[in-house]
Amino acid sequence: MIKAVIFDLDDTLIKTSETKYEALKFAANHFYKLELTTEMIKTHWGKPFRKFMINLFGEIDTIESIIQNYYSVRNQFPSPAYEDAVNTLGQLAKKYILGVVTASTRHIAEEDLQAAGFNLSLFTYIQTSEQTSVHKPDPKVFEPVSHMLLEKNIFPNNVVYVGDSLADYEAAHGSGFHFVGITGRTTTHTEFKNIIFAIDHFSKLFGIIKSIK
Repeated sequence: MIKAVIFDLDDTLIKTSETKYEALKFAANHFYKLELTTEMIKTHWGKPFRKFMINLFGEIDTIESIIQNYYSVRNQFPSPAYEDAVNTLGQLAKKYILGVVTASTRHIAEEDLQAAGFNLSLFTYIQTSEQTSVHKPDPKVFEPVSHMLLEKNIFPNNVVYVGDSLADYEAAHGSGFHFVGITGRTTTHTEFKNIIFAIDHFSKLFGIIKSIK
């Protein structure tokens, strides 16, 4: 029986790559005359935030100043929620414990969720880069949230993780979680073809989760 549904954040709940890639490019050019490309950003996307920024900007400035400068402009590029995501999570919260696992910092994750229209009270647990330095596809990334769930007598086979990438799938599978992939964002349906549960719209999520035994 499914008791908890945990979500990836970027490109799963909110349209991050559509907006924050541009925010990063703008900050790099505006503050440092540095040209970042989409491919450069994609190479490091999903790593813990501080490491991600170091990989992108190198030693052009102190990492604290780089992050502060990025923070000063990122809200000019807000990331909206995916269609039906807010409504779907509101429905799921009536039956399941909800959580988020992301490589973003807590400041960024909570700010982005609220800006996209999510009520933070929906989530029992939000795991951010402060809780672990491990990142997907390593299953150990889920150790903090798994510990929290075990305290509530919720075991891995009671959990569904929802994500947009093969790294999400590998980490969830390695942790014993069920997985639902959302296609058409960073991963195509063809790339997800070996995964039993793959959907193309949030409106299909509630029915899929109910069907998992």
